[in-house]
Amino acid sequence: MVGLLITLAASLLALEFAQDFQPAKFSFFFFVFFWFPLLVLHEAAHAAMASVLGWSVDKVVIGIGRPLRSFHIGSIAVEWRLLPLEGFTRCRPTNLELPRVKNALIYLAGPGIEIILAVFILVVVGPNHLLRNSDQVGMIALQTLAVTSCCAGIMNLIPFSVRTPQKTIVNDGLGILLAIITPRHRYIEALRPMIGDSQ
Repeated sequence: MVGLLITLAASLLALEFAQDFQPAKFSFFFFVFFWFPLLVLHEAAHAAMASVLGWSVDKVVIGIGRPLRSFHIGSIAVEWRLLPLEGFTRCRPTNLELPRVKNALIYLAGPGIEIILAVFILVVVGPNHLLRNSDQVGMIALQTLAVTSCCAGIMNLIPFSVRTPQKTIVNDGLGILLAIITPRHRYIEALRPMIGDSQ
């Protein structure tokens, strides 16, 4: 069923792409193409910030659905899943030095790197070129990368949560807010498995 829906959607996109062709129509394909590397960059930023701040990174998951491949990068378990639409990085404190600030910075790192990338492209290419209509495929690719990166970063900063039967999942924006107001005893509880692991 999923294969049929994907085939139907791809066929409709191909028809739309072929009708009244304009180079700007490439932007949709660039958006889809850039989403996966931006997702990897986003989750890598969470993991890197956690490591820099001295937190333990247990797992990085790229995608949702059925796991396709698992491997380790150092001590970090990495899992690729079927649909690369979103991901998560699981980390925990290793000490109680400024846990609220560190947790907020870890949540901020993912959307932050996406916004920094968009600003970097804007500065390097220049606003006069980046914000102008273009028929050049390379410029359309850069414009799409900048917009996709900026939108992904901003959308991740809008606080919301999703409730599942197992737990409530918070996005980065809500994670930042909750990190700041989380009681200290919650960080102590998160630290306990580390204490137990070392014995």
